[in-house]
Amino acid sequence: MKTNRHVVTMAFLMFASLWITGCASFSRQRLVEVGTIQPPADATLAAKATYRFTSGVDMGVGPRQDHAPNVRQQLEKEFVDFLTTSGYFASLVPGQNGDIQLEADLVNYGDAIAAALAGAIGGLSLCTIPCWATDNYRLKVKVVTAQGKTGVYLLDDAMTTVIWLPMIVVMPFKFPIGVSNEVRTNMYKHLILRMQQDGFLPPAKPAPQNTPA
Repeated sequence: MKTNRHVVTMAFLMFASLWITGCASFSRQRLVEVGTIQPPADATLAAKATYRFTSGVDMGVGPRQDHAPNVRQQLEKEFVDFLTTSGYFASLVPGQNGDIQLEADLVNYGDAIAAALAGAIGGLSLCTIPCWATDNYRLKVKVVTAQGKTGVYLLDDAMTTVIWLPMIVVMPFKFPIGVSNEVRTNMYKHLILRMQQDGFLPPAKPAPQNTPA
């Protein structure tokens, strides 16, 4: 277990030190990019929901590890804030027995050894040799209504971070933290659309049409 934690820690520290010299992240676009989510046609049909949220890391060098509480809370807030601002949830609070119950689990998975190797190459070459590593995100959400209707949604996407000195030019626009947020937000959009298709959420208001000038 100590060895596994050492590998993960080493990978993290190497990447953290390289962020100031040149890196940029890019979505792998496993999921189609969704634009603006239209609000429900009838806001009175928004769901009163309860939820449970868990998150963790699975780097392929041992059992999955849950995120530290502060990291989980940040990801939970991101998840809840997006769903509530979409207009499809009149309320979304921790607990059970809502009109809709969401059991959400978000996992960041990948290869810690490959990440550590990429960080080592980038560091030893002072970022003159390009290297990269991928963060994979898997979101699993089980939905249960008060009437017993159930659904399970599995969404998977990723971003690849390139460590290379020329990336310093695009780094302000493709910083890893921002790109990871964009990837997860797109996953939440897909979740809403799929729940809508299955009848868990009300129909959307028609998108505004562009009229010719």
